Amino acid sequence: MDPSPSGALHLAVKTLETFDPMELRGGVAIARALLHAKSLGITSIVTGDGADEMFAGYSFVTNLSEEKLQAWRNRAANHMQFCATKLGQALGISVYQPFIQPDVVAFALSCTKDDLVATHGGAVHGKFVLRAAFPEAFSRWRDKVPLETGTQSQKSRVWLMWHDSGAGTTPLGKLFKEPPTFDQDRQRVLDQDGITLRNAEHMHYYEVFRSIFGPPEDGTEWTCRVRRHDSDPCLQCGFQLDRLDQYFCKTCGAWPARATLPPSS
Repeated sequence: MDPSPSGALHLAVKTLETFDPMELRGGVAIARALLHAKSLGITSIVTGDGADEMFAGYSFVTNLSEEKLQAWRNRAANHMQFCATKLGQALGISVYQPFIQPDVVAFALSCTKDDLVATHGGAVHGKFVLRAAFPEAFSRWRDKVPLETGTQSQKSRVWLMWHDSGAGTTPLGKLFKEPPTFDQDRQRVLDQDGITLRNAEHMHYYEVFRSIFGPPEDGTEWTCRVRRHDSDPCLQCGFQLDRLDQYFCKTCGAWPARATLPPSS
């Protein structure tokens, strides 16, 4: 993935202030799309942000009980954030997100599991009430897939080499092996910056993050808005966590970001 200052990765890292691979795989795709929209003179867009969270679109929530599904959606309603908002602001593009408007959220939270999860064509679908509301949409029974799959920026447990091309971010190969110096480089970052990196993809994003926000050679201050080594830091990167009930670090992507696991209920 091109790390140059004019590229989508640089824009995503600078705007979202993160080197979390999960956030950036989708964030770079959104940044790329918004950059293209801006090049066409487009000044406003509408996104579907929040539909999966509020209407049970994710496959992992379709098997939850009525009570657990409701609790999960309530938590999502209180904490959900979407990268298109900040990326649009950075580019001067207005981003409209109808599914996170208060009246839509209130309606969604009034829906029961039977309203949201049902079987069609032999397959279980979330967002059922939305799919049923738009019979003219040819794609309404499309399976839920991750954003990076839809943009060809597919996740893998192996290290990937990335390259900007086409409409999204495309992996050059399924088996990109880390360079011979990777272990030494990872240890150097841990010794120098106190940051734990998991793989070569994580290293690539971190190098961009550090080039933008990193401390000067003779100092310890980072220039991002999230403070480091404050009252409640992530165990793996030292950047501050948002809330006492937060176990996922938005800066580095660590989970759990605390010494303990979250409550099971």
